Amino acid sequence: MVVDMCRDVTLRTRLMEAAGAVLLALGFIGIFLPILPTTPFVIAAAFCFSANPRMYAKIRDSPYFGEYLRAYKEGGTISRRTRVRAIAMVWIVMAVSVILLDASWLRAMLLVVCTVVTIHLLTIGRKMKNA
Repeated sequence: MVVDMCRDVTLRTRLMEAAGAVLLALGFIGIFLPILPTTPFVIAAAFCFSANPRMYAKIRDSPYFGEYLRAYKEGGTISRRTRVRAIAMVWIVMAVSVILLDASWLRAMLLVVCTVVTIHLLTIGRKMKNA
C-alpha cells in the first residue's frame, strides 16, 4: 500500500513537471511571438513545478521568467501590455475554436471559460507603471 502511494505521488509529480515544461515552453515562445501571452503560461508552469522545489526555484530565479512570476506572486500584478495580449489571445483562440467546433455545448463552454478568464485578467492587480 505504501509503495502504491509512493508511485502515485511520483507519477503525479512527473505529470505536473511535464505539464509545467509544456507551459513554460509556451511562455518562452510568448516572449518572441506577440500574440502569445507569457505571464499566464509562466504562472501556470510555476504552479505545476511547485511539487518540485528545485524546479520551482529554477523558474523563480530565471532571468527570463522570474520577473513575471515575482510580480504576480508579490502583488498579483501584470502589466497592461501583458493583460491586453492575454485577453486578445484568449478571444482569438476561442473564435478559431468556435469556427472549428460543431458541438454547440462546447462553444457555450468555451464562451464561459473565456469570459471567466477575461474577468480574472481585468480584475487582478495592476502595475502602476505599464510595460
